[in-house]
Amino acid sequence: MWRVIDMRNRGDLHDMPYDLDIMCRHALEIICRHAVDRSQGQLIEINIEYFGTDELIHYITERSPLLKHLKLANCYNIEGKELSEAVKKFPQLEEVHLTYMTSIDAEYIESIGRSCPMLKSFTCNYPWYNHNYFFPEDSEAEEMEYAQAVAKTMPNLRHLALLGDKITNERLHAILDNCPHLESLDIRQCKNIDLVGDLEKRLSKQIKTLRRPSDSTADCVWIVNDDDSYTSE
Repeated sequence: MWRVIDMRNRGDLHDMPYDLDIMCRHALEIICRHAVDRSQGQLIEINIEYFGTDELIHYITERSPLLKHLKLANCYNIEGKELSEAVKKFPQLEEVHLTYMTSIDAEYIESIGRSCPMLKSFTCNYPWYNHNYFFPEDSEAEEMEYAQAVAKTMPNLRHLALLGDKITNERLHAILDNCPHLESLDIRQCKNIDLVGDLEKRLSKQIKTLRRPSDSTADCVWIVNDDDSYTSE
């Protein structure tokens, strides 16, 4: 029963006083470590939201060689460098899902792709239009480099989600060129995509399950609403 650890939460930590917030995050990390210990090296899937740290990721890597599914959301204390180094110790990793991981730039996305040749499902959701205060002036170029990193290093992808990304038609063509096994694609709220002409025809032919830029996000666990608000269910 300890092969899957799901420690998602509603983000209520943000509503607590600062000292209590720190205490709760520390307590959650201790609980997570105990759960990892109980898995006795058999952990295959873990989901961490809000409280992850570099130290916790290192702890997991040293004890979970069979990990296949990694999900991280709002873990602001996990650095991109530490995460990219950690995945090198997960040779069987098939899924990586990142949501609101502000320290994960294109360099680390590329590193993750190169380190995970078995990667079949990748998510990098960070709605840029609602949180511009997190991004430097060259953020648009950086966001497009995310898509380039995917195209360069993840040829075996079956499922890709870039919800709220700044990806352009050109970068999307590059992904389709270099990820020939891609079956599902989620580009909801990607406002720089214009599905017309050859791109529309290509997607209809190549992708079995397509979530278009204007499609509803009502079924998302992490919601990008039509009014540009972004909340967790």
